[in-house]
Amino acid sequence: MIPLSGRQQEDRLYWFDTQNGKYSVRSGYKLLCKDARAHIPESSRQWDPDPLWKRIWRARVPAKIKTFLWRACHDSLPTKSGLFKRQVTSNPFCDTCREQSEDSLHALWNCPAVSQVWSLAPEFSDLQKLAPMSLSDLMRQVIQSNSNLLFEKFAITSWLLWHKRNQDRLRLPSDPHSQILPRAHALLSEYLAVTTENKPQKPQPPQVRWKPPSSNLFKVNFDGAIFRDSNTGGLGVVIRDNTGMVIATLSQKVTGNHTVEMIEALAARRAIRFAMEVGVTNAEFEGDAETVIRDLCRTDPIYTPYGLVIEDAKVMLAEIQNFSLSHTRRSGNSVAHALARRASKCNSYLVWMEEVPPDITHVLLNDLSALAVE
Repeated sequence: MIPLSGRQQEDRLYWFDTQNGKYSVRSGYKLLCKDARAHIPESSRQWDPDPLWKRIWRARVPAKIKTFLWRACHDSLPTKSGLFKRQVTSNPFCDTCREQSEDSLHALWNCPAVSQVWSLAPEFSDLQKLAPMSLSDLMRQVIQSNSNLLFEKFAITSWLLWHKRNQDRLRLPSDPHSQILPRAHALLSEYLAVTTENKPQKPQPPQVRWKPPSSNLFKVNFDGAIFRDSNTGGLGVVIRDNTGMVIATLSQKVTGNHTVEMIEALAARRAIRFAMEVGVTNAEFEGDAETVIRDLCRTDPIYTPYGLVIEDAKVMLAEIQNFSLSHTRRSGNSVAHALARRASKCNSYLVWMEEVPPDITHVLLNDLSALAVE
């Protein structure tokens, strides 16, 4: 259910598959691919290809091995079978066993010499009982095992096997098959050690506190909350002066299963209306939803489900004598957040003049204590 505008507005079309509501070629292509997969019979699409490609590029192995895996899954490695099809070689048979045609699956898994290598690793014993139709099919089985680092072990071992195959074909020195697994474990351990040590630590976001407005302004903080279990939401608004003293507060329940953006837009609209009801004509409106604040500052039409709510808010803002819009973090919006969460206890809405509900007084005192320290 999309909340209607408070004004007589014409319906507006928007593209549901992008955040800004505008069509893009990329979103259209993704939708067509999704629709095409949905029409494939279940028996023919046992595997969704996306998880495999994502897992390859997310693997904790060097980039060249990721590229190698991607090429192997697309059968674009220069195997004997591929070269024979291009009329580069006289036959498609494996140079090691000389019995079967060599494609990616044979070169990295089915060749008897290669199978002996995999048999030395107990973690791959269950996989060897399967009969994969292709290398990508095999790799999806590896993903399903959910064993720690099994995919990375498979990737590096496969790369070493391919490297040995090329060295042997060119009659250059190579590791014996018995050393492939120890070499793979050593390379993986070395790579993980280096990348883990050099991984930059994410800086902790600064702890933001509520800041009072200028002496001639009031600050109106607003927030929204979603209660999934009851298909309702909550709106919270608090108006304070430049000393941090409360002018008025509001806690209101709204019905409907809304998105986060919609509930935040409803909170912004209600905050502006509440300020007008109280008689505030000079105000700084502040919330922790950056998207909503940005949309309120935009001058062009907004083609999103909550666009008409934002347009309503803009019309009301134009009636306020002096206003500004600002974004803060959740820690700087704690009283409004508590009021929004408290709305789950309301039947409709509650208003408090010059105070907050007793059960969230401690949240207000935290803001005031921070002001005293400053």
